[in-house]
Amino acid sequence: MALTNESFKEMIAELLDREYPEAAKALAKVFLTHENDNSMVGQLARAYYDLNEYQGCLFCLDKILPSIEDQVKRGTNDVVHLDSLQINRAKCFYYLRQADKALEILNGISDKRRANVEVMMDRSLYLNAIGKFQEARQVLEMLPDQNNPAVSFNKAWYLFRAGEFKKGYAHIIRGSELKVWGNEWEMEDKWQIGPDRRWIPGEHVDIIAFTTEGGIGDEFAFMRFTQHLHQYCRKLKIFCHKKLVNFFIECGYKNVYPHDAIVDGGEKWDKYVPGMSSPYYLGVNSPRENITFPYLVREADPVPEMDKVANGRKKILLKWSGNPEFEHDQFRTFPVDPLWDLSKFGQLFSVQFENDGDMKKNAPIWDLKHLMDSWQDTYDIVANSDLLITSCTAVAHMAGAMGKKVIVIVPMVPYMIWPDHGNADEYWYEDNVTIIRQQEYGTWKHAMDELYELVPKILES
Repeated sequence: MALTNESFKEMIAELLDREYPEAAKALAKVFLTHENDNSMVGQLARAYYDLNEYQGCLFCLDKILPSIEDQVKRGTNDVVHLDSLQINRAKCFYYLRQADKALEILNGISDKRRANVEVMMDRSLYLNAIGKFQEARQVLEMLPDQNNPAVSFNKAWYLFRAGEFKKGYAHIIRGSELKVWGNEWEMEDKWQIGPDRRWIPGEHVDIIAFTTEGGIGDEFAFMRFTQHLHQYCRKLKIFCHKKLVNFFIECGYKNVYPHDAIVDGGEKWDKYVPGMSSPYYLGVNSPRENITFPYLVREADPVPEMDKVANGRKKILLKWSGNPEFEHDQFRTFPVDPLWDLSKFGQLFSVQFENDGDMKKNAPIWDLKHLMDSWQDTYDIVANSDLLITSCTAVAHMAGAMGKKVIVIVPMVPYMIWPDHGNADEYWYEDNVTIIRQQEYGTWKHAMDELYELVPKILES
């Protein structure tokens, strides 16, 4: 039985709703080879957006925009539809690192839609991205966060940035229902373990299950808070990414299991603590409160290849981008070419997995990717280096927790672990970690200038 155009559209819409954007994109393209249909172009735009293919999404939106504008002028369509298209275009420009263009687009939509809470939050995000932090915060402060988890969550980032750790966490927890912080909700979705089994602050139980969350870097960073939990239980069990189980055991942690093992039976633990929210439930005032450093310590194996290549020179590790699947990751990636002159300070080694194609064929850097089959391997490489230079990546947190010298180059809108202000305790790591900040939207020149000034000093210290 042949599909009608309407049933074909319904099928594509269902694929998008069920989160199969790749299939939806393929079918929409097939449909559009036979018939020019603006509603289908709109579906294709959504598929591109869901796949983080923002240039494709923009192409589709720009294709249908003139028709919608004409319909609005003729009174056959309302401005709400037009505003929605422009808001989506602005999002694409933001993710394509053109936040200034995104702001310009928002300025052109109707006054009524500009006052919408979600649009105001977008506006705050774009202002923040281009360095207008106070204006961005003022926009958010105009919005009540009572009973609005999205507003509360967004306010948390400004509080973290200002070094207001505990207050920031209160806002983060208020926004937990958004399911964008950690992944505690998966406990119930995957294993039917509800929040009724979450640890109550101050409660003494026989066995606490500490569940790591987020990316690998988050697991490294938040592992520190297990140091607080031993006083509340006879035994602490740690459930982490399967790739980290043996690594954490080698670092001296006991009772470490992969995440899936948490369903072995309720009698095997009493209450759980979600890793990325643990500072809130523990009531700590800062990320270094009563934390012993370093807390990732194991006996490192030598890396003869590094010694041979360096031939007595300082060993400098480079990693310029993280996992591209993470939202906003494009802002964490800094340019590679300006790094090559760092070779005058020592031998450069790449510990870059993603975007390693950015290295020029004759760049003065030795690729170590072939030696990195596990996090133990990465630990050995970091332990045998003199300095790591990286963006906000997992290896930054590993090295920071190891006590190794690290320079972290962060974008204008940094992760909450890299606050701008606050006393020494507000920083997540000790003085082995140096933070260099992007100073101007769209360019890393000032950060690179500061990097070249700091590297020889840190290597000599």
